[in-house]
Amino acid sequence: MAKKAARTVATKAKRAPAAAGQMVEQVREGASTMGDRVASVAETVTNVVAATAGAVVGAVQAATNNTEPQPSGGNASGGGSSSGSSGSSGSGSTGS
Repeated sequence: MAKKAARTVATKAKRAPAAAGQMVEQVREGASTMGDRVASVAETVTNVVAATAGAVVGAVQAATNNTEPQPSGGNASGGGSSSGSSGSSGSGSTGS
C-alpha cells in the first residue's frame, strides 16, 4: 500500500504544475472579464458626469447671459450674443 500511495503522490505532484497553470489562466480570464466590467462602469460614470457637467455649464451660461445688459435690439436673435467677448462658444479661430 505504501508504494501505491507514493506513486499516487508522485503522479499528482507531476500534474500539479499543469493544474496550477490552468488555475492561473482561469484567474487571468476572470480578472480580464472583471477589468472589462470595471472599464464599462467607469465609462458609464464618466458619461453621466460629463452630461451633468454640460447641463450645469449650460444653465450657468444661460443665467449669465440673461443677467448681462442687452444691446439695443438684442432680442431679435437670441443666440447672437455668443459671438461677443465671452470666448466660450465659437470665436476660437481669431487667436491663430
